[in-house]
Order: sequence, then structure tokens, then C-alpha cells
Amino acid sequence: MSAEPPTTGASPALTASPSKAETPAKKPREYVYNTIAHVQTTAGWYILNGFGTVPVLRFLVAFLLSGGLLSTHYL
Repeated sequence: MSAEPPTTGASPALTASPSKAETPAKKPREYVYNTIAHVQTTAGWYILNGFGTVPVLRFLVAFLLSGGLLSTHYL
């Protein structure tokens, strides 16, 4: 039976620093793009958030129509 020689000091994994060739390449970050509309009325203020301009404009028109805020104005 052969015995392995005893190790002295810190483990090689702790002392060796990885070279730049060994580090994994960073992939680009993925971002989420939101469109935010701030609406202020006499009753308070609201923030409408959506995944693009068209959905936020739909939210805004629905908000204005449901609250009766367009009753005295023409589109």
C-alpha cells in the first residue's frame, strides 16, 4: 500500500488565482424595458407601467375614460 505524502500549508485551490483565460466569458445582461406614465388628477396621482408605449397608451385612455376625465374634452 502506498501512502500519499502529507500536504503542508494552504490548499492549492485557495492560493492559485485563475488566469484570464480560465475565467468564463461574461454574457451580456438582459434588460427589461418598461414605459411609465405619471398621471395627476384632482383626486390624486397614479403611475401606469407597461411593457411598451402602446400598452401604456391603452391603459391611459382606459383610465381617462373610466374616470370620466375626458367627458368635457374632445379627442
